[in-house]
Amino acid sequence: MYDKTIKDVVVSFQTNKLDSINKLYGKQYLTLEIKVLGKKDEIIDDETIDDIAVGPDEKSPRYQFYDKTDCKTRK
Repeated sequence: MYDKTIKDVVVSFQTNKLDSINKLYGKQYLTLEIKVLGKKDEIIDDETIDDIAVGPDEKSPRYQFYDKTDCKTRK
């Protein structure tokens, strides 16, 4: 078991996979549930993060039409 404080949880997305010429999935809204368990599988911490918006990247045929103000990006 890791006995130090966990400072960050990093979640990454492949935004180039959301839209293509034949498959258009559009902007996605995700909910993440993060649980930290102890040595005996007891819940030490539990947090839910709602409405994480992930938008297709600039290669999407509809990129210019998406509202990107709430989309999470990291480059």
